Amino acid sequence: MATKAYGAGIRHAEVMNSLAEVVDFEAVINVDGTMQIEPTEIKGDDEVKVTFYHSQKINITGEANAWNIDLVEMITGNSQLAVVGPPVGDEIAIGTDSETNPPFVQLRTQTRAKDTTGNIVTIEIVYHKVQLMIENLAQALETEMPLSLTGVAYKTGLDIEGGALESTRIATVTILDVDNT
Repeated sequence: MATKAYGAGIRHAEVMNSLAEVVDFEAVINVDGTMQIEPTEIKGDDEVKVTFYHSQKINITGEANAWNIDLVEMITGNSQLAVVGPPVGDEIAIGTDSETNPPFVQLRTQTRAKDTTGNIVTIEIVYHKVQLMIENLAQALETEMPLSLTGVAYKTGLDIEGGALESTRIATVTILDVDNT
């Protein structure tokens, strides 16, 4: 099994809720997870003796070039409704009270890669306990209509379905054989 891999270009992202329902983050173009940690310095004798770190979390941003009402429903807790029209369609409310405390979800991202021997593998990152929200609604002439998300991944000892993880963590990075993805 590969322990080193070189990847470029996100190829897939999905969100899963506690009922194991999975929704694709359609046409994903980026997902960024930036670690945030708070230091506490212990000072004495005119020097810093030691630094402790606490309150770890990962700030998440993501963008896709497709709108997916199922995804918006899962991350906001808002329900989609059928529009009986005319015209007919589906709608979902944005900016509701439920979005001030959105449901926890799991976010999984995958990048195609090669290991050091040239075999094709997948680098997968699973953020286990995430709250996401819509960051931006944008429409412009002759360009994609992006779906931009932002959120926070928190430390947890449980996966999104309530099963125990091997250790308390925010995310898990795995290098998978292509046959396993």
